Amino acid sequence: MRTRPLLALTGPVLLALPCAGAGCTSDLAAPTNFVVVEPPPPDNELMVDCATLPLTAEGANYSQTPTITGQLDGVTYRYASSDLPAGLVLDPSSGLISGMVEAIAGDYTFEVTIEDVDDPEGYNATGTCNLQVREHLSAPLAIDAVPYCLRPGADLRSLVVDGTGDGTEITCDYTGGNGNGRMPNGVEVDPAGCTVTGSIAEDRYGTWVFVVRGVQSGAEVFVPYCVTNDEAQGYDIAARHSGDNDPLLPITSVYDPLADFSVGTDMDPRYEITAPGICGASCFYKYEFLRTNAPIGDGGFSLSPDGLLEDAGMMPIGFFHELRVSGPPVPEEFIDRPWVLSAAVSYCIADTDTACTDASDDGDAALEIGVIMVPDPG
Repeated sequence: MRTRPLLALTGPVLLALPCAGAGCTSDLAAPTNFVVVEPPPPDNELMVDCATLPLTAEGANYSQTPTITGQLDGVTYRYASSDLPAGLVLDPSSGLISGMVEAIAGDYTFEVTIEDVDDPEGYNATGTCNLQVREHLSAPLAIDAVPYCLRPGADLRSLVVDGTGDGTEITCDYTGGNGNGRMPNGVEVDPAGCTVTGSIAEDRYGTWVFVVRGVQSGAEVFVPYCVTNDEAQGYDIAARHSGDNDPLLPITSVYDPLADFSVGTDMDPRYEITAPGICGASCFYKYEFLRTNAPIGDGGFSLSPDGLLEDAGMMPIGFFHELRVSGPPVPEEFIDRPWVLSAAVSYCIADTDTACTDASDDGDAALEIGVIMVPDPG
């Protein structure tokens, strides 16, 4: 920073007196015994203070600048640092520390240096910074929860484990897509409240399963939600799976995400569809389904085996089908999070083989089946 030089007089000081009479003059010669003295350089008042750096967490986005005082106007500064936690970088022109945290949870110490670009040796400062990285935001349900999902009105944030995440605001949404199931019409997610609101505006009988995402500083958690319509449409449907006989209960499976997996064995799950008065001596049936995307691979979902149901007199009264889900080890993005699969099933039962050529057209949109897959944390 440049300043105006000071004059230091080294001889007697001449004072200009007002003229009052003859012979008075005001053009006396200026003193010649003076030197120009440059001001001393300013004290090095630069200081880097990291006390205001907030904590962060694994997988979180971070953007903070240490408090730096003592900068001079018109001076260009350069910033540098070493040993930043993995994923973070320092902007050399502003001192901003930013990035997505890749470091594991722990306490990290590093130095931040600022220096005058034109006088790095004479005007610089270094501060020692400490940054706490907490564990990744976590919001799990109890592993033995049946079903493993929240119901409308429940707040995802109530599941957040103390000491995980960076403590900033959490917002929620439903994005659909692979592994996130299907949210029914009439239902929506409150972004600020992290709850599911509304009521199902569809006729299908069953339970919809879908995943709500919580986001905090870019870090994500995924929690399944369940919404049920218990008004049966068209057919009588019974089910057996997981030791229960409730067709409205989603199927929940705890599995090893690093290994091949499968859901379904003989008679479990099993769905029985009856419609008295439709089947006579002859009975024909058909079913079709639409399922959501999930990390199961080709051929990883089936409602087979299936067959006719008969009463005690060997008369057909309907049909049954089972369910199978299988796949290879899931992609990395699913190793630490639950995922779901939804299947919308249409049924048709008739006494002629031509009445059920297309179940989706001729049948009833009868059942919504939900499968919830939970990676084993052990």
